[in-house]
Amino acid sequence: MLEEVLSGLRSRRLIILTGSREWAEQECAGIAAREDVFSVLDPDGRKKYFKSGAHLGLEFSHAVYSLWAGFSPSFIMSLGGLVREKGALVILSPGENEAASFRDPDIVRFRSGSKKKPEPNYFSRFLRKISENHGFIRIDEREGVTDSGEPLPDEAPEENALSPADAAAKAAEAVSGGCRTVFITGNRGTGKSTALARTAELLRSRGIEAVLSAPSRSNCRKIYSIVPEESLPFTAPETLAEKRSCVALVDEMSAIPLWRLRDIIKGGPAVLAGTADGYEGNARGTALRLIKSAPDAVTIKLTQNLRFPRSDTLRKVMEGVFVPEIQAGETPLGLSLPDPDTLRVRRVSQAELAADDLLLGSLYELLWENHYETSPDDVRTILDTPGFAVYALSSPDGALLGAAVTAEEEIERKLIDDIAMGRRRPRGMIVPQSLLAHEGLRDAAFYTYRRIVRIAVREKLRRKGLGSMLLRSLSLDQESACDFIAVSFGITEDLLRFWTSAGFTPVKVGTEPDAASGLVSAIMLKPVSSVYDPVLLNWYGHFAEKFALGLPWQRGEVTDEEIAILLGKDVCSITLTPRDLYEVSTITEGTRHPYLALPVLYKLVLSSLSKLSGLDHDEMSVIFDFILRHRDVARGSGSSEREVLGRLRDSLRHLSGMDSAED
Repeated sequence: MLEEVLSGLRSRRLIILTGSREWAEQECAGIAAREDVFSVLDPDGRKKYFKSGAHLGLEFSHAVYSLWAGFSPSFIMSLGGLVREKGALVILSPGENEAASFRDPDIVRFRSGSKKKPEPNYFSRFLRKISENHGFIRIDEREGVTDSGEPLPDEAPEENALSPADAAAKAAEAVSGGCRTVFITGNRGTGKSTALARTAELLRSRGIEAVLSAPSRSNCRKIYSIVPEESLPFTAPETLAEKRSCVALVDEMSAIPLWRLRDIIKGGPAVLAGTADGYEGNARGTALRLIKSAPDAVTIKLTQNLRFPRSDTLRKVMEGVFVPEIQAGETPLGLSLPDPDTLRVRRVSQAELAADDLLLGSLYELLWENHYETSPDDVRTILDTPGFAVYALSSPDGALLGAAVTAEEEIERKLIDDIAMGRRRPRGMIVPQSLLAHEGLRDAAFYTYRRIVRIAVREKLRRKGLGSMLLRSLSLDQESACDFIAVSFGITEDLLRFWTSAGFTPVKVGTEPDAASGLVSAIMLKPVSSVYDPVLLNWYGHFAEKFALGLPWQRGEVTDEEIAILLGKDVCSITLTPRDLYEVSTITEGTRHPYLALPVLYKLVLSSLSKLSGLDHDEMSVIFDFILRHRDVARGSGSSEREVLGRLRDSLRHLSGMDSAED
């Protein structure tokens, strides 16, 4: 049946085979074996491409994927871009009769710290969408072929849409004019790779050297079909961090870790292209996260699909089946702050979300707008992860803010020693496991946590107190009772100030930058009851001493302002003795060199944590660099050692209060 259906296609289509695995694999065996067909029928085949992204940018007559290889919405959505005109994406799936016995090898990725088993809400939604059969062809083992009809009529061409040549001209002009960073974004098929190739040609005609980079050399086949490799050599992303004069042309940027992209931008001029809402994350969000590293950046958006005719609806049909359809960049809800009396926070169950595409789509859109790593897999995470809860702050106009929260329960006593020694890492237990294994806080295993995985608010309604309103409601939710609310995130000054103002206290900061964001991660907690305040203060005191002592070995970048926020509470048991105060006075008066009293200066900082925020930037910098980071503060500063030590003594007088005592 499949061969006959494929031979009659007039446009790209989604075909779903439903029935037993044996029947489905036999039905597509001839097609899957062809060289011009991309085929993944088992978990090993999916793993080969899932992490590497080596299939991105390739084209095939058809693509075949079996859900028995693992039900990953992100990977399935990426396959739509591989299919040529008059081709099909063929999905092998259990039917309703086989659903109960379906064993998904991907389910392990959606386990959590909850003791509950995963519920197949996502698969139930998928079966419902299959039964509705909007826009795709279904071939069922028992019922045969059902075709809901041809794609929708042609849409009107978009006015003023940029062509790849237009985008290339703008990119080359920007780089030639001294702009160091250009972003080119668009959906699959809009000509991003072609724009990069044309940019290379224009730069070369102006005597500007360029190199090409991507997650894998195989991602560059389209570009090298236009520009010969000898005139545009391939360079791996990790080699572009060094200072360079040539322009780096980077394709599939969303599949490259954010920290590496920052290094590429710092290394020299770059033109970066990526899919606006790709399975690996969205390029629009990636570009927004990189703007701080590239304040002069130019963003070019391609909107017209060139690879396929305007009647092509494969992607739209796939969005309806595998993820809720969103209107990127458009917000149908009211954007002015509504009457506070009309606002309410409610907990939305996973089953309710699976049954309500409008609500699920609204929340997915919020995540897509706010988080650069948002991908279709997040839909399944929300629906299937045990102990996962979604909170929505809504008005009569719709959802204004959403938060995804996951449960992390007490650790079984029999596992504590193994976790503490690093021999076990239970999935989904990020907070208690990290505090136990990395911070040595054994009692952290005996408490329950609700960790905020994502929080998102509509852009035009930020900084209006809505996030704090939702967090207060979360603390009072009896249905998700716990001991602490937790959050883990990549450190920025703005985020630290937000979570600190919301009542959260740091208990852990990593020593290495995160592989994806390039930022040092932090864990912060907020007790749901004052009963747990002493516990948290004890943990914070332990953290503050360890963090301050460990700064010389901190490999990630933590700014002086961020350190001041992290060390902003006086809870350490360290106090200065009269002898200590005398030693400090000998330093501030200049009768002893500070190097001779580093231990007591360290005690001074820990005993004065709440005063750190009262220092100005220069005072914080010299104290942190000399005492906590153990840096040679004179080297590279442009000042003499005497001048630097003078600033250090003045700063220590301010911190210790000796300047006011002199007055």
